Amino acid sequence: IVSRDWSSDVCSSDLNNGLDYAAGFALEFDGANGYNPVNTANTTEDSTISNENVYIDFIAGNTTFTIGVDHIQHSQTTISPSASGNIADNFDTRLGVYTNAIGANPKESIGMGLMQKTPFGTASFWYAPTASDQGGRDTRPNSNKDGRNSAWELGFVGDLGVKGLTAKAFMNQEEKPEKLTSATTTAPGGTGSVPIRDFKGKSFGLAYNFGQVTVGADKSRTEFADGVSIDYKNYGLSYAIDKNLSISYNQAKADRSNATVDENIRQFGVGYNLGAVMTSIEYDKIESGVASTGPTVGQDAKVVLVKMGTNF
Repeated sequence: IVSRDWSSDVCSSDLNNGLDYAAGFALEFDGANGYNPVNTANTTEDSTISNENVYIDFIAGNTTFTIGVDHIQHSQTTISPSASGNIADNFDTRLGVYTNAIGANPKESIGMGLMQKTPFGTASFWYAPTASDQGGRDTRPNSNKDGRNSAWELGFVGDLGVKGLTAKAFMNQEEKPEKLTSATTTAPGGTGSVPIRDFKGKSFGLAYNFGQVTVGADKSRTEFADGVSIDYKNYGLSYAIDKNLSISYNQAKADRSNATVDENIRQFGVGYNLGAVMTSIEYDKIESGVASTGPTVGQDAKVVLVKMGTNF
């Protein structure tokens, strides 16, 4: 897996009303990712370089009002430590029933939000007028009720005043479509006949670092429009051998309500920092896993992933 991420602050200055201002974007060249425009268990983000961390921020002290896409803190934030990457990201849409899209996943839709820094961490709220709209239509918004509805996410990430601790808590929701159309039959809130419910997600996590060792755990729940839910847990332990070399072990479990077995993943990872280039290798053992609709008995796999990444 090769990833290149180029980001830049386009502008950062003071406004004539006393507020601070910052704007920026990122270009992420990570190839095709099997994106599905319907925000279900398979959905993360579109295969494009143009919707990555695009933002305009208006800043007043510890309060930031932001407009854009993929910029605000979000429920995909991973607390469980890993030397080789988050399991949910690595197996997104391919082997696991869980993906890194939790619930409505509104941070991938263009919108607006607030971020508030406190002595205990940062609280945030994000609102997207139209779910799955990444801003590609520019000045051509949907003016009818035929598409997806609005989505929001409320969250917190911080140390709660305890050195070495990291905590997160998020919840989000996408409102059900207002009427059935060809665009909403399989969208959140639609069952193929009548839009009946909202699409919800929540995520919690704790991690603690003491010296060279970090331990942590994530827990999340996604409730789908068809009444199916997925409960996901990920536990991790990492050890920094020195400033460049780390090793880790993670164990994840996904319980899908309409399946008779659970999916279990065990990950062993090694990460090495070459300065401008990050490298890692991992070995994963997956029991009863299959993309989207699993877990399924007997769908086991052993996977080796080698990754290189650079920022410039």
